[in-house]
Amino acid sequence: MTAAVLARRLRKLGVTYREARGSHRLYRIEDCTTVVPMHRGDLPKGTLRKIEKDLEPCLGKKWLTQ
Repeated sequence: MTAAVLARRLRKLGVTYREARGSHRLYRIEDCTTVVPMHRGDLPKGTLRKIEKDLEPCLGKKWLTQ
């Protein structure tokens, strides 16, 4: 999954874009925040797992694969 596809999915789920620092964007929903690196190509699996884990308390389990 690319960062652009992930960003669109986050917006559809109600996660808001807060700020950018270089090529990294901070997203937030309620009390949950995560950083998405906006690099070319697919995001590494570990990075996707970390983003999913960061937002899990607010979006529920397995929100990324639904």
